Amino acid sequence: MTRYKPLTVLGGLFLAGARPAAGVEPPAPEALTVLALPAPAGARITPYLQSQLDRAWRDDGRRLAAFASVRNEADLLTLRAGIRARLLSHLGGLPTEKTPLNARIVETIPLDGYRVEKLVFESQPGLYVTAVLYLPSTPAGRKPAVLLACGHSPEGKAFRNYQEIGSELARRGYVVLCWDPGGQGESAASTQSWATWRAWPGRH
Repeated sequence: MTRYKPLTVLGGLFLAGARPAAGVEPPAPEALTVLALPAPAGARITPYLQSQLDRAWRDDGRRLAAFASVRNEADLLTLRAGIRARLLSHLGGLPTEKTPLNARIVETIPLDGYRVEKLVFESQPGLYVTAVLYLPSTPAGRKPAVLLACGHSPEGKAFRNYQEIGSELARRGYVVLCWDPGGQGESAASTQSWATWRAWPGRH
């Protein structure tokens, strides 16, 4: 499939007040479902994020003290290095190699001035990601692209606000990719079992 060069990453800040064109309603959340069968039930990410927020408030004094202790560039660089090391430790490190995405278009939804392609791809081998791609109805050719990162909505990519941003940008000539983060939307299970996906006839 065609690859586009992202220009920026949006987290719901740009065009936050955008609305669909008059008389045009975005697809219902269920219309953006990519998989034929739902993912296994599991813990949603919202309660986990709440627990992390509560913990962050408890640790807030220590964090503020660390920032207040910065007196010069050396202090700042030391603080930055420590934050980076802890972040990478929590993430389990970064991928060391590029692997095939094996992207598949599951369905295309034609809309006013743009279309939505429902996708599934492998961010890492065996780790499937459900996503939607907003494509303008303008003539073929190179176009600016935007990665639209979801916030904390349990609906993931299907949340109305994200749809409004994606559709508005597509009408303006941008290609927009919005995906389900782990624990949201169709990636709602805390530990995913993809037996359903592997057995789905549409993937072959």
